[in-house]
Amino acid sequence: MPQVGKSGEPVHEAASYGWDGTDWVKLSVNAGGEVVQADCLVPTSLAEGQVQVALTTMYTVPASTQIGCVQILLYNSHDAAVVVTLSLTKSAGTEREVLEVSLTDSQSYVFHIEGLSAADLIRGIADVDDKVNYFMSGQVQA
Repeated sequence: MPQVGKSGEPVHEAASYGWDGTDWVKLSVNAGGEVVQADCLVPTSLAEGQVQVALTTMYTVPASTQIGCVQILLYNSHDAAVVVTLSLTKSAGTEREVLEVSLTDSQSYVFHIEGLSAADLIRGIADVDDKVNYFMSGQVQA
């Protein structure tokens, strides 16, 4: 049962997260005021590489797997702007463009995609080859 304040409104707990050396964990405080670990968020490295000038699959969700949220970090290592386009294909359906961004030299960009299932594809293309690095991580639910 949720806690309620004097006005009858629900009391919302603020969540704190900390790195335990392996995973991000949700922290809570016990009755003695000690910080204890509650839930493990388990961010998993999914893929990394460089975006190509030809449309290329960057990640395919494995069979029997769901991913709550994928974080994609893009970094332009080129000395000029590069346009990157990402697309998503849900379970062999129609490919949809989900992001087009122009990254200036040495610029980073973080993008999130939520609710991926088995066989979903993330694909990408850039207007300059091998200059934008990508790193994907996510909360995998097998």
